[in-house]
Amino acid sequence: MIVKSRIIHCYQKILLTSVIILLFMSGASATKIYSDGAPISVTIGSPANNSLVAAGASVTCYGTASDTDHWVWKTNQGNDSDAINPNSYTWTSGAGTWLNGINTGQTVTWIAPTFPCTCSLSLSADDVPLAGAGDRNDGAASVSINVSIVKITQSEDLWWFNGAHPSNYALEVTLTAEGVTQGTFYWNISQGFDKAGIVDGENLVQSITRSNSNTVTLRSKAASVDPNDVHIQFSLNGISITTYSLDVKSPHHMAHMYDIDSSLWDGYLSEIHYGIIDQFGDVLPETVSINESWISPHTSDPSNPNEDWEQPNAQGWDANPSNMKDDMAVTGNPRVPLCQNPASPLGSVKIDSWGQRWSIGSQTIGAGKAVHDNKHQRYQDHGRHE
Repeated sequence: MIVKSRIIHCYQKILLTSVIILLFMSGASATKIYSDGAPISVTIGSPANNSLVAAGASVTCYGTASDTDHWVWKTNQGNDSDAINPNSYTWTSGAGTWLNGINTGQTVTWIAPTFPCTCSLSLSADDVPLAGAGDRNDGAASVSINVSIVKITQSEDLWWFNGAHPSNYALEVTLTAEGVTQGTFYWNISQGFDKAGIVDGENLVQSITRSNSNTVTLRSKAASVDPNDVHIQFSLNGISITTYSLDVKSPHHMAHMYDIDSSLWDGYLSEIHYGIIDQFGDVLPETVSINESWISPHTSDPSNPNEDWEQPNAQGWDANPSNMKDDMAVTGNPRVPLCQNPASPLGSVKIDSWGQRWSIGSQTIGAGKAVHDNKHQRYQDHGRHE
């Protein structure tokens, strides 16, 4: 049966060829007879196969396609190019999205995924069969490439406390180029070297090159002025991949919240409550060491030149930055004049005052980042920051 089928197939081909030859010889045919010369060829020109792309980057994708059909006419033969349907260019990806949802056309914009991965990009295209005898219609063809998504991650927020180092805050952070582990890694602080430096042994440098190591350590030097004002350029094997931006956070000021006055034996306890705020308006996230220091002499009020209230020692402690309080306590008569429980309304008799400064980051008096000055004013029946 197989031999019989092959004999019939050969006979059909001989018969078709004979008819075509007779038509050519008679001059009856003025039309080329086409057959598929080659399948559609699809090429992605950009991005390149196995290229590196920053996470979340906008990537221009460009592709081309071509098709060639073989023809015979009388005793001649040759090849013609088929047109490619411009509406048939269709892009697909393993992850990410397409700008404005458009994934058709020779040129489109792909938004890379925001996580490290190896992602496929594919392009398919189809021809537009032109007139002519025979078959000029090829099926759609496609091609795929892979791209590696690189994401720079930061281990934690970077802080600066003017030389102090509270335990809950990082003065050094690690940047990691996730998605790649091999090659020549180059890191360069293109902006903000006055605020942070790259740790290289005992030194802080502006740029560093490392082989087969995808991490780098940054140390704070000063507080940022604007959000993300430190820029770090990252390159791999001489190819610029992305620029990562960060800021150096630092305590900036204390925001007064409220005061509470209560009786303490024969005197009073006045609680002065604050929030500790960074330079971008956010409350510091963790418990932090603080200290108070006296920045001007103890001064008796002119209305009480003979007062004998002692000035307490400055102190440091760990505080809740969302509700830090200063306890102004006076008790233990006899004294001149006598201290009193809080009256209602509060009294207006001033006793003494001095300058007070608040620094954040250390319990050591005067150490850390100074953020707030006030007058420590004591009245006969309460205390206030003024």
